[in-house]
Amino acid sequence: MDQIGKKLNILFLEDNLTLRISIEHILKSFEQNVFCFDNPEDLIDTFNDDYSSIDLLVSDINMPKMNGLQFIHKLREDGYKFPVIIITSHRISELKKDNPNLDLLDIEVI
Repeated sequence: MDQIGKKLNILFLEDNLTLRISIEHILKSFEQNVFCFDNPEDLIDTFNDDYSSIDLLVSDINMPKMNGLQFIHKLREDGYKFPVIIITSHRISELKKDNPNLDLLDIEVI
């Protein structure tokens, strides 16, 4: 199937309302399907643990209850391999060292 022009289904997890609205607006400006949540628990309830239609996850790390890394670990344990973009003020190199099975890339904006 030709992927050019395909709309992506993007999950976006961010507990900061201002940042969530801003990034949602940016992603939707590229005419993508964006599903926004302020915590992983609501996302899990909405999708019933079926993420087969998802192409990309954009996630914060620090969130109440289940954090972004815990959710990403859960996705990987359940066999989901779609790409993940992490939004964080932490150094990705430290996250990689502490979470080698997540296959994180080192992209940092300072």
